[in-house]
Amino acid sequence: MKSIDELNKLLGTNEDKNKYWKEKQKETKRDLRIVTPPLNSLIHEICYKLLIKQHIIWLGGPPGVGKTTCSKRFQDYGFMAMDGEDPWNRGNCRLSGLQKMTKKVYEELNSSFVFGACFGHYLLDAPEYVIPVLILPAFDVYERRWKKRNPNDTQSHNRRYKECKKIAEKNKNILVLHQTQDECIDVTIYRICEMIFNKL
Repeated sequence: MKSIDELNKLLGTNEDKNKYWKEKQKETKRDLRIVTPPLNSLIHEICYKLLIKQHIIWLGGPPGVGKTTCSKRFQDYGFMAMDGEDPWNRGNCRLSGLQKMTKKVYEELNSSFVFGACFGHYLLDAPEYVIPVLILPAFDVYERRWKKRNPNDTQSHNRRYKECKKIAEKNKNILVLHQTQDECIDVTIYRICEMIFNKL
């Protein structure tokens, strides 16, 4: 297993290069999707192990931790993805809506699927065929991340962060991705896939 520093070096991309490839992709006349940062074959290799058979993943964690960003990136690598805060999941009980949609995916589709934007406590009620993953960075990493996402966000995320910390400590059925330092999105995807693959 590689260290985070090794993975960041191996999988990280340069912002200038990212901008270059993004601009080149925008020149499409055929409405092709713009994928940025560029995809990495090493991530395809580890994702492939989860794509050849149906796997359903719920990504949970405190607000602003990167659940939606991870869902989008999983989608770039071939997974189907839905966000638990999208209009399909309106109603009094979002957990119930998530469970119903997950069951529909499980019964009707033959593809690997990621559901993002799950509150941490939702993971406690994941069906047995779901792989619940809690993204839990160290608090300083978390604070930098959500402030970078929205510098105008002045709300306190402490309560939800502490709730997720308790869930991580007390529940052995939930895979917990601890992040002790900043990492690029592909490192996060790689580590989640590696964690899941090692559990199977």
